[in-house]
Amino acid sequence: MGLGYLFFEYNPSALERIVVGKVISAFDLALSYDAKKNIYLALPEPNVSLDNIDIQYMLSTSANGANEKKPPIAVTWAESVIQGVRKVDKNFLVLAKEQMRQKLVEEALAMPDLSSRLRAIREVVRPSVELNMLINKQLEQCLMDDGWLDAAVLDANPLTRTGGGSSIPVTSVTTSLLIVALSCFPGSMSELVTCSTSLLIMALSCFPGSMSELVHVLDGQRDVSSLVNDTLEDSGVDQEGKEMLHQALVLAHERFRALDEGMQEFVLTSALEKAIDGVLATPSAQTLYRRAIENELLSPLTRDARIGKYIIDEVRTVFLALPSYLQARILLTAVRFENAKSEDTASVGNTPEIVGALVAQGGVVAAKLAQVLAEDPNIDPTYRNVLGTMRDENDPMPAAVFWGSIPRPVRSRIARLGQRLGTGSVKQVYRCEFSDEKGCDWGMCAVAVLRQHVEEEALASLEALSFSNELAPVAKRLGRLVYGEFFLFAEGEALIEFATTSISTGRFKVVDVLHNSSKVLVEQMAVGEGLTKALDSNIKSVEEMSATKKLLAKYHNAVLDAFLVSGLIHSDIHLGNAVQSEDVNGEPGFIIFDIGQFVTIDGASRLALLWTLSSISNVERRTTLRAIALNHLGRVSCLSPAVEESYNTPKELRRRLENAYEEAIQPMENGELPSQRTAYIMFLRAAEKQHISLPRGAFPVAKLIDGIISQQEDLDLELVFDPKIESFLRRNITWFEYASVGWKSFRYFL
Repeated sequence: MGLGYLFFEYNPSALERIVVGKVISAFDLALSYDAKKNIYLALPEPNVSLDNIDIQYMLSTSANGANEKKPPIAVTWAESVIQGVRKVDKNFLVLAKEQMRQKLVEEALAMPDLSSRLRAIREVVRPSVELNMLINKQLEQCLMDDGWLDAAVLDANPLTRTGGGSSIPVTSVTTSLLIVALSCFPGSMSELVTCSTSLLIMALSCFPGSMSELVHVLDGQRDVSSLVNDTLEDSGVDQEGKEMLHQALVLAHERFRALDEGMQEFVLTSALEKAIDGVLATPSAQTLYRRAIENELLSPLTRDARIGKYIIDEVRTVFLALPSYLQARILLTAVRFENAKSEDTASVGNTPEIVGALVAQGGVVAAKLAQVLAEDPNIDPTYRNVLGTMRDENDPMPAAVFWGSIPRPVRSRIARLGQRLGTGSVKQVYRCEFSDEKGCDWGMCAVAVLRQHVEEEALASLEALSFSNELAPVAKRLGRLVYGEFFLFAEGEALIEFATTSISTGRFKVVDVLHNSSKVLVEQMAVGEGLTKALDSNIKSVEEMSATKKLLAKYHNAVLDAFLVSGLIHSDIHLGNAVQSEDVNGEPGFIIFDIGQFVTIDGASRLALLWTLSSISNVERRTTLRAIALNHLGRVSCLSPAVEESYNTPKELRRRLENAYEEAIQPMENGELPSQRTAYIMFLRAAEKQHISLPRGAFPVAKLIDGIISQQEDLDLELVFDPKIESFLRRNITWFEYASVGWKSFRYFL
C-alpha cells in the first residue's frame, strides 16, 4: 500500500492513465447514447497549459538577428511545437475527452430529428467555434432541404457571440497551438478550446518562415521537405535541426488536415491575426512585417503596369491602418493565389481577379470605395469592370446569425424562417412567415437586418482611409453613404415616402413597409422575377426580353420625370432592387423593394445640376453652355470652411468653379475627351479638391446618370436622358440665357 502510494505520487500520469482507461472501457461498453453521454460528462475537462510557445520571444529574436548563445529561431519553433504535441498526446484525459466527444457527435448527427440532433450536440460540445460550425451546418442543410426552419428550433440554438475579429472561443487545444505557432512568425507576413485545436493554433501562429508557403503546404499544394529547405537556407542549421523542423511541420500538417474546411479557415485566419497582433506589439519586428507586406500583398500588383506606383503607396498606407482581423482576412486571400508571386509575366493576367478578391475581404467600405473608383476614367477598363461589380459579391452570414440579429420583439412574432433572398454589403434579407397565433397577421414577409460586425468594420476602414492623402477626401463621402445605410428606420421611412412619389404609380409600385426600426426592416414580399433573370438571354425568348426592356425604358422615363418635375433623385436603380410582376395595379410592371438612398432638392439646385449635365454633354456645349451652368451653380454652391474667410467671396467661388470645370473636360490619359458621364464625375472630384460645397443632389445625380446610361448601353435601350433634359431646359430658359447661347454658338462655329 505504501509503495503503491509512493509510485502514484511520483508518477501521477500512471494513475490518470488507469482511471481514464477504465472510463473509456465503460464508455465503449455503454449500450445507449444517454449512458455514454453521462460517462463523458462525468469526466472532468482537461486543463493543459500551452505557454511553451512565446510569440513575443520569437518575434524579437527573429527581428534582432541571430544570437550566438541561442539556437536558430526555426529550431526553437520546432522544439516548441514538438513539445506541445507531446504534452497533448501524453495527456490521457485530453485524448479520452476528444475521442469520446467525437463518437458522441457522430451518434448525434445520425439522429433523424433536427431538434434532437442539435440538442445532443449542445450537450457534449461546449460553446465554441466548433459548436457554432456544427449548428450552422445542420441548420443550413435543413433550410436547403425543406426550405424552412421553425422559430422554436432557432430560438433553442443560439450561437456563441463573437467580436469583430476571430476572438470566438474554440474547443480544441491543437487548433489553439496551431494559431499561436503561426502568429509568432517573424519574417514574412502573411481559452475555451479543445486541446487539439489549441495546439494547432499555437503551432502555426509562431512559424518562423514564409507564411504563404506554409499555407500552400497546409492546403496540400507543396511538400514539407521543400519548405524546410527554403526556411533553413543559409541558416547553418545541422541535419538534426532540419529533421526536427520537418517533424514539427508534419505534425502541424497532419492535425490541420484532420480539421474540416470551416475549421481550417478559422485556424489560418486566427493564426494570422495573432501574428499581426504580435508584430504590432513588437517594434523590432515591424520592419519584417512591412517587408512581408511587399512580398505577399503588393508584389503581384507592382508587376502590372496598369497599376501606378501612387496606387500601391495608397494601398500600403490604408492596409497598415486596418485592424488586425481585417489585415488577416486580406492577407490570407492574397497568399492563396498560387501564381501571385510568380515572376512570369503571364501571371499578370490574373491581377484584376486578385484585386477583386482582396477588395471583397475589406468589408462594406471597400465595396463602396470600389464603386467610387470604378467611376474614375483614368483607371484601366478591366479594373473598372472588376471594381464596379463588387456590390454583387458578398459572403452571406449563416441563418442562425441572421436569426440572432433580429430584435426579440420582432423575432417573437415569426413562426418560420425561409430562404435567403439577398445579401448586400450592409444588410441581409430572408423570407419569414409571421404567425397569426403570435398576434401578427403579416403573413409572408421579407426581413432585413444589418450584417454582423458591419458597423465596426466600417468605422475601422474609414479611419484607415483617413491616413491616405489621396483617399482621405473621399472617406467623408463614403462615410455618408455607408452610415446612411446602417439606420434601417430611415430606410423604411424613405420607402414609405417614395411610395407617395410619381415613380410609384401605374406600372411601378413600392412594397409596403410593415415595420421599421433601427436594427430591422420588415417589408411585404415582392413576388415576381428578378430583373437580371428576366433579361437573361440564356433562359428568356427575344419576345420576353423585349417586353421587359420596354418596361425598363418606361421606368427610366418615370425616374427622370420625378427628377425633372419635383427634384426627386432616385440614385439606385440597380436591377437587383426590383422584380417583374404580372400584376402591378392590374398589368405587368415592376415592384421596387430597395431604393438605396434618394434625395429631393429645390428648384434652383435642380436647374443648376441640369444645366451642368447639359453643358458637358458634348464638345460644343462645353463652350456655349458653360457660363450658364456655372452661373446657376454659383447661386447654390459655397466654399467649405477649409477656405480662409478672407478668400470666401463670390468671385473666389466662381474662379474655383471655372478651375474645376476646366479640369473635368481635359483630355484623358489616352488622349480622348471624356464622355458626359465621365466629365461630370471628374467635375465633382475637382470641385471637392477646390473645397467647393455643391448642392446636396450633386453626387446622387452622378449615380442616377451612371445607372440609367449603363443600362441603356448594356441592354440597347431607348436613349432618354439627354432629350428629356434638353426639353426641360428649353421650357425653363430665360431670354438672357437664350441670347447667350445664340451668341456663343455663333462664335463657336466661326
